[in-house]
Parts: sequence; C-alpha cells; structure tokens
Amino acid sequence: MEFWGVVLNSSLLFEVEGRLELRVPSEDGHGPVRAEFVEGRVGWRLRRAGRSQAIGKAVGLKKGKPLPSVVDATAGLGRDSALLAVLGCNVIAFERSPEIHALLVDGLRSAADSDLGPLLRERIATRLGDSIEELPTVSPGPDVVLVDPMHPNRRSKAKVRKEMRALRAVVGEDCDAKDLVAVALSCAKDRVVVKRPAKAAPLILAPSFQVEGKTVRFDVYLRES
Repeated sequence: MEFWGVVLNSSLLFEVEGRLELRVPSEDGHGPVRAEFVEGRVGWRLRRAGRSQAIGKAVGLKKGKPLPSVVDATAGLGRDSALLAVLGCNVIAFERSPEIHALLVDGLRSAADSDLGPLLRERIATRLGDSIEELPTVSPGPDVVLVDPMHPNRRSKAKVRKEMRALRAVVGEDCDAKDLVAVALSCAKDRVVVKRPAKAAPLILAPSFQVEGKTVRFDVYLRES
C-alpha cells in the first residue's frame, strides 16, 4: 500500500485512522510521530505566534518592511515552515527524505479543515528533493534560506526528544550540512539562517549576528549587498 508515494509498512511508516505515523522501536514507551499543526503544543504555538519570536527576528521580520520569501531547506516535520507562514512569509519547504516528506504532506492535509488550514495551504509549498540540487532552480531566488541540519547526537539519549530520535532513525546524520549552507549562501538574496542548539559551535564561519532562543540559536549570515 502506498501513502503519498511511500510504500507503508516496508519502512517505519504506518497509516492509522487516516493519518500517517512514523514508528521507531524504543524502550521508553514513546508513541508514534506525526506532522501535527492543529493540536497540542504545536497548534498552541502557531495560534499565538508573534514576530518578536527568535525565528522572526532571524529571518528579518520588521514592521514596515516587506515580508521575505523563504526556503526552508530542511523542512522535516514542517514546524518552522508553519511558524513562518503564520508570521506572513511564503515558504517553499524542501525535504529530501520521501518518508519525512510524506509525513509533512499528510500533516498539512490533516490541517486543511482547521482554522489554520487556509493560511498554511496558501503560504507553504512542499517539495520532495535535495536542497543542494534544488535550491539553484528556485526562481525567483528566495530572500532567505533557513537551514536546520540534524543536531549533534547527545550523550544522554534521555534528553533527546522522540521526534529527533525518529527523524535520525530515518534520515541519519546530515553529513553534507556545510555543503548545503554554501549553496544557500549562493542562492539567498538577503540572508541564510542556520538553526543550531543553543550551546553548539557555529556550523561554518562566524555569523553576521546571532539570535538566541531558549534551547536553540539562529546564526544569521547576511549577504553582501
């Protein structure tokens, strides 16, 4: 059986009551992972989003300034894409894993009839593909490219969220993250934003500036005008 182009049960994907789930065997009893935009913590955050949030500052949202077009080069479960869409940006969300892309599309489909549905449908375009190859084909080029590579593996697995463990089980490590940032810098008109754990070293050279969040940090690389 196929669901959004992915053969189910041959990997870690399962269709349950019309929703697509990622199930990773574990010993901690955590449940399946879905791309969710309406319910729970994610839905709560989207409905209360404001431009003063760290990601808004990082992509350059300012009163009186035109809203930037954004490519989310590593969309994953789509939470950053959805947040940027709620803040007013048009987003192209790239995901190269067919399984994770299927989760993302299913999450947006499930949200279609909610209060957030029309906004997400209008402002997010999902694409299956490797951003290293696909970014140069985006026309017109985006103002901002957001890169959120797989975060470094922590020594204590208990501190790693189930979503991160599930994603890592499917996509592995982003060994080409630096190559992606290099491509992003050649394509973005205004800036490249790299999302990092709060205490991690910059992925590449020192950024133009940083925007600190509670658990993550945004390293911002401004393009030379």
